[in-house]
Amino acid sequence: MVKRLVAWALVLLVVLRAGGIIARQVRNSHLDYYLQTGVDALERDGFVVFLDWSSLLGMWREAGFLADEEDCDLGVIVPDHLTEASVAATMQAAFQPGDFMKIIAEPGAIFAEPRFNRLHLDLYLVRQNGTQLHPMWPPPDRIDSHAAFIYPRPFSGVSRLQGYPVPANTEEYLGSLFGYLGHGGAYNSTSGLYDNKAKPADAGAVVGMWAWLSGMGYTLTRDFYFVMLMIPLSQEFRKAVEERFAGIQERVVSYMCNGKSGTVSMRDC
Repeated sequence: MVKRLVAWALVLLVVLRAGGIIARQVRNSHLDYYLQTGVDALERDGFVVFLDWSSLLGMWREAGFLADEEDCDLGVIVPDHLTEASVAATMQAAFQPGDFMKIIAEPGAIFAEPRFNRLHLDLYLVRQNGTQLHPMWPPPDRIDSHAAFIYPRPFSGVSRLQGYPVPANTEEYLGSLFGYLGHGGAYNSTSGLYDNKAKPADAGAVVGMWAWLSGMGYTLTRDFYFVMLMIPLSQEFRKAVEERFAGIQERVVSYMCNGKSGTVSMRDC
């Protein structure tokens, strides 16, 4: 009986892991389509556009999307005589009716949100002044890692990386957004940047095994999340479910981050 239960548990784990890998591959194809569609439309209308935020970090560090990526980001330089409405009009015409894409315009940002999955395309609008880019969005009212701060960013033009337009000074630009650019960084809510998390000294086999199990548990929960993410459910239904279980998510994140303040997701730990 015990052997049978163990065997079924292993089968479920393998199926979940495989499902997570496949879901991420499907996610990658969606994000690639959103990015390429946005880039093509914006460049066609004369805007300077480039990968931004985590999309830029993923292409620079991983040569692809980050493992836990749920959206894609573009930076758009908006000439002084144009506004958010100009960029929104371009994006309205960019997608096909069958994409079921909703374009949302906010101060300094445009969001393209598909109705039947949780992924989305975020456009961050900036003005250029010489070798600096100045955000058009207002100061954030949050301090977690999802906050988009408004300090100037260094910019020396556009080049290409993995087929996408990127800032020519990619590493310098990323450093201004994230600080530490390696794996395992710790978010600092005071600076709004990531710090290099010190590696703990070898604490023995038991601690090492616990760390491995915790990492595997996190991977499997994210596998389940991405499988659910790619199921074609309406945004209205997803948001209702998220609101229903928001309290549970907050408690889990707080526990996993050891009660650290200003956390809304695991990347804030």
